[in-house]
Amino acid sequence: MSERAPERWVEVAIDVPVDTAFTYAVPHGLAEIATRGCRVLVPFRNRSRTGVVLRQLEEKPKTRFALRPIADVLDASPVVPDPQLEVLEWAARYYHQPVGEVVALALPGEAKLASSRWVEATDAAPSAADEEAGRAGALALALRHAARPLRPEDALQLVAGARHHDLDTAESSGWVRSTYRNEGGRVAVKTERVVSLVTRGAGHLGEVQQRVIAWLLKTREATASDLRHHVGATAAVLRSLEKRGLIEVREVEVVRDPFARQPLAPRASDPVLS
Repeated sequence: MSERAPERWVEVAIDVPVDTAFTYAVPHGLAEIATRGCRVLVPFRNRSRTGVVLRQLEEKPKTRFALRPIADVLDASPVVPDPQLEVLEWAARYYHQPVGEVVALALPGEAKLASSRWVEATDAAPSAADEEAGRAGALALALRHAARPLRPEDALQLVAGARHHDLDTAESSGWVRSTYRNEGGRVAVKTERVVSLVTRGAGHLGEVQQRVIAWLLKTREATASDLRHHVGATAAVLRSLEKRGLIEVREVEVVRDPFARQPLAPRASDPVLS
C-alpha cells in the first residue's frame, strides 16, 4: 500500500550559512505536530540535521525538485515560542544573517546537537496492562526493561512505530526522564611553568645557571618561557637547578588571552570618519 501524500509542507531553519530557510514535505503522521517553533529532524545533503520549523505551508511550493520529507518531529510542543521566533526572524533580516544560524543561537544548550540526550524510565512508568498509555507508555515500559539510559534513537527502536514526540509525551507524563551529556569535550586547561628561587646556594654553577639565579634574585619568580627568552635557560638547566634544591618549578593555570602578546600597532593619524 502506498503512503498517503503529505498534507502540508514546512519551512525549516537549519544552522548553515545560507540566507534562506529550506522547504520539506511533512508525512501524514506528523502533520499535526510539525508546528512553528518545534525542532525537526531533516535530511540535508548526505546527512541528517536538526532544524526549527518557521511556518507551515498549505500549498506545495512551485519547484522542479522533489521535496524531501522530514524524518521526525523532536518536540511535543514548540521549543522556541512564537514571540521569540518573530524577533529572531526580524534580527536575521535586519542584520542580514542566515536565519538558521540566528535561530540556533537562541536554542538552549540541551536542545543543540552538541549535547547528547539520554533517556531512562522512572519509577512511575506504567505497567504492561495499561493499554491507554499507548506508544508513550510502551516506550517507558521498554526502557524499564532495558534498565539503563539509552539514546533516543536507540530507545525508539524498542517499540514499533514510535516517534520522538511519543518519547516527549512519556517524559511529560513523568514516565521517562532525560539527561544531557556534553560530548564536545572540555577545553583543555592552559598551564604555565613558574620558577621561583629557593636559595642562591653555594658551589660551582654553570654560566647559564648563574644567570638564572641572578635573574630570580631580582624578580623572585619568573615563567620558564621568560627565563628561556632572557637568559637562555633550557628545560635541562631548570631541572638541574631544581634537583639541587635551588629553585622550585610549579605548574600554574593561566587565563587564555589571544591578544596578550600582540602589541597595539601605533597609529599615524586619527581615522577620518565617513
